[in-house]
Amino acid sequence: MYYANLKELIYNSSSTRKYFFSLPVETQLLLAEEGEYIRSAEKLRLAASNIEKYSKAIMISERLFHNGVN
Repeated sequence: MYYANLKELIYNSSSTRKYFFSLPVETQLLLAEEGEYIRSAEKLRLAASNIEKYSKAIMISERLFHNGVN
């Protein structure tokens, strides 16, 4: 089901609300920034997955940089 935005999605879907609040706060904040584009549970899960993948890539990059691998 599609909603107007993330806020409406979370308000109207208890399973989506439960999923959203199970995410790390940092992820919740990033998702909220793009909330007007997240209109379904599927889009929310995809966006959360993308944030997780991006965060892991940044972490790996920073570790390589700090270990002197260029």
